[in-house]
Amino acid sequence: MKTKLLLILALASIKTIAQTPINTLEIENGTVYSILSSVSPLDETASGANASWNFNQLSVIGQNVIGNSTPTSTELTTYPNSTNVVNSLSTINSVATVSKLYTKTVGSTFSITGLNSTQLDLNFATNNVTIGTLPMNYNYSNTDTSAGTYTFGTYSGTFSGTVASSVDGYGTLSLADIGFTTTNVTRLKTVQNISLNYQIIPNVGTVVQTTYAYYNQTPGMSAPIFRSSVTTINVPLLSINQTISQYEVFSALLLETTSNDYKNFVSLYPNPV
Repeated sequence: MKTKLLLILALASIKTIAQTPINTLEIENGTVYSILSSVSPLDETASGANASWNFNQLSVIGQNVIGNSTPTSTELTTYPNSTNVVNSLSTINSVATVSKLYTKTVGSTFSITGLNSTQLDLNFATNNVTIGTLPMNYNYSNTDTSAGTYTFGTYSGTFSGTVASSVDGYGTLSLADIGFTTTNVTRLKTVQNISLNYQIIPNVGTVVQTTYAYYNQTPGMSAPIFRSSVTTINVPLLSINQTISQYEVFSALLLETTSNDYKNFVSLYPNPV
């Protein structure tokens, strides 16, 4: 009887830990991700309680360094209501690129106000898109609408769409090929659907992006330990029909990299840090 009682208590403890809520969507300054390549697209269809995600055939091809900064007056004019800028410095094959994600946090509600990269700018000024309200527990879900303007190369126009976020599972994550195994992850799934308009032509194309972020809420670390995104762009007018996959695993946390010195940090890269 005593043995059974101890077993029940142990299982209850594991179950409680496994359902740790997602308490923040912000990432610490100096968080470093290893960028991964996969031989084939990952199967991330597993969901629910005590799910198991085993991703193989992964290899490291680069790194991504994350830092936060306060929006400048110019950025606030372009991306109204932003409270933070997430700067990503990605390097693959010695080629470095910088992208910026503009976010808004009001109380415990987290939203996206814009995205700027080398080839694409999405501005959600017409309708900021809300990802969710924290903390997010298993079975949490939220759907919101979005609208704004875009620039893609020499093309620009307006867009509208929806974003559906859900904490759709928790369980065990294994990335055996890169020697990374962890337990007690909680997963946030986000699906964004965007319809593009070009000049006076409506619905010239679509963008569908599905992202997964796996959190284990280690004390002192808010970043997801693994994240993936699959983006499908279909614009028949421009003969564009492509799918882009990106995978990243937490690698390190650089010390003493604050929001105030992140811009200097970017200017010094790729010198050793």
